[in-house]
Amino acid sequence: MKYLSELTSGHWELIRERAAKICESDLFMENSLRCDYENIIILLTGLYLELLSEENDSAGMGKTLRLKDMFDRAKASAIRYLVYEGYDYKGILVVLSAIKDTIRDIVFEEVRDITELRQCLISNDECFSSLNAAFYSLCDELEDIRPIFKKIFDLTPFGIFLFEEDKFVYVNKVGECLSGYSNAELNRMSIMDLIHPDFSHILQANAKSWSESREMASEQYECKIKHKNGSDIWVGISVGQVYIGNKEWILGTAIDMTGQKNIENSLNRSERKYKTFFNLSPDMIFVIDMNKGNIIEANAVALNTLGISLEEIRRMKLNDFIDGENIYGTEEIVGCLIHGSDIKGLNLMIKNVYGERFNIEVNCTPMIEKGEVTKVLCLARDITERKKLDELKRQAYESTKLLNETLENDKAKTEFFSNLTHEIRTPLNVILGTLQLMDMFYSSYTDTAGEKVKKYCKIMRQNCYRLMRMVNNLIDLSKLDAGFMNLDMKNYDIISIIAKITASVKDYIESKGIEFSFESTIDSMIIACDPDKMERIILNLLSNAMKFTERGGKINVNLCDSGSSLFIRVKDTGIGIPREKQDMIFKRFMQVDKSLSRNHNGSGIGLSLVKSLVELHGGSITLNSEVGAGSEFLIELPVRQISAEAGEQGSQLTADSKIEVINIEFSDIYSQL
Repeated sequence: MKYLSELTSGHWELIRERAAKICESDLFMENSLRCDYENIIILLTGLYLELLSEENDSAGMGKTLRLKDMFDRAKASAIRYLVYEGYDYKGILVVLSAIKDTIRDIVFEEVRDITELRQCLISNDECFSSLNAAFYSLCDELEDIRPIFKKIFDLTPFGIFLFEEDKFVYVNKVGECLSGYSNAELNRMSIMDLIHPDFSHILQANAKSWSESREMASEQYECKIKHKNGSDIWVGISVGQVYIGNKEWILGTAIDMTGQKNIENSLNRSERKYKTFFNLSPDMIFVIDMNKGNIIEANAVALNTLGISLEEIRRMKLNDFIDGENIYGTEEIVGCLIHGSDIKGLNLMIKNVYGERFNIEVNCTPMIEKGEVTKVLCLARDITERKKLDELKRQAYESTKLLNETLENDKAKTEFFSNLTHEIRTPLNVILGTLQLMDMFYSSYTDTAGEKVKKYCKIMRQNCYRLMRMVNNLIDLSKLDAGFMNLDMKNYDIISIIAKITASVKDYIESKGIEFSFESTIDSMIIACDPDKMERIILNLLSNAMKFTERGGKINVNLCDSGSSLFIRVKDTGIGIPREKQDMIFKRFMQVDKSLSRNHNGSGIGLSLVKSLVELHGGSITLNSEVGAGSEFLIELPVRQISAEAGEQGSQLTADSKIEVINIEFSDIYSQL
């Protein structure tokens, strides 16, 4: 009767709800081993209603074939619960009984006609009996194979996935751990839900053949699956067909390849690092085949240095680049490498294809495979510049050694001159004292003999002064070299000091036919200075000006200040100094005219001493000269004073007390005798 099918279809939710309440009873829990009854209710309710629909159709062969097909599908669908999920067939029967009783209650509530009521109840009983018989038969059929498959699946170290089309039917424990999902969760998923999107195209291309092909060859893939925790897992998948319960299934195995992939990635990273180092290393790197002796690998630095391509160098040996003088002894090196010893710090001379030679330092290490040295890794560094630097260091060492010897010789000379000057000063003082006595003795003689004696005494005195000047300069230079030249710094009126010095020599200069003038823009200026040293400075500059200025020339001393500095200019209209020799004028023992026939005497010490004394005062001296136009020496002294504790203002100097000093400084200038 079609009425029963329509009646039960209209109460679908009610049937499921009442069946569920029965399944929640203790009786069902005991029989079904606490299985997931919701999936069973959905499956069996659908089968029950479909069977009712077929039961109410016309009888005949068509009905029989449809019922057989339906039972086959029911058996196949039930395999996942009865075999792989571990459900007991008694639980299945309890669900069927609950569905039957629920439909019977609905019939009693809805059907009023007695005849129709009887037919509905009979159909319900027949449907239950048919399904009951089908599942009994299924249980008997699978009773032998269920423990075997269960044991195999549980003991295998691989993840096992059983598919119906692209849906998961069963997953073993390893598969659950591999995916992070339980069987119940995977039953509601397709395989595409588990595969990583980057690899979905591989499975999509084969999914159709899985469902349509009756004989499918086993296939293997490497892909990523999405773990439940969000991580990506590398797996190796093998897929093939299997027959269980007279039905074809798609069986897949999965192996966790994450560790293997991590190792591969690590190796790839190491290889990339090696290649990066190999190509970016500033040194030359060669890999040599020990069996053939040829170069099998070289980095870019090596190729550029040798001026050759990789293809060309692979046909050559390292000896082809070693300079002929360095080839001898390489056999011993090869012998050391064969025995597994490293070679370090080997210096060789190599030449490139252009004939250029390079000094290299080579470090070699053997590469051992299966206990034998098969390759040699050579690291070569261009040390040509280092060799040049070593040579420069050697030359610098020799130069330093020579300089030290020169300084020692200069020191010995200085000590010699210092001792010599002290030894000369004593007899000079005796001679000057004797000349002074002779002047006193012959001062009253006016005859010719007396005048000659006075003339000769004057010549002797002037030459004694020249010697005394040279002695004083040498002593001062010795003090400067030894760092013992000290200034007696006090606050003095520098304008007054210079004015008195120039006044004391004015008559002497003008007696030589030279016009002399002194100018100052300021009347007085108190600065810290040593008056004796300032006198030496001014007299030395004036002495030089007189020596190189002819009669009719001019000498001018000019003083001016800029607020923070005092400028002293000593200018003459003498012969001047060539520009190329002006840099040497302040160097010790240097003279512009070094010839023995020079017109003016001197030791070449004076201006060097002047420069040192000016610098001791914190000042500077410069020269501005032009040949034929004269010379100008410019002294710049800082305007500063010392504190009262350092020294009170010094007394003013008198010109009379400096007559002997002037005579000494001007001793190189001869008078007409």
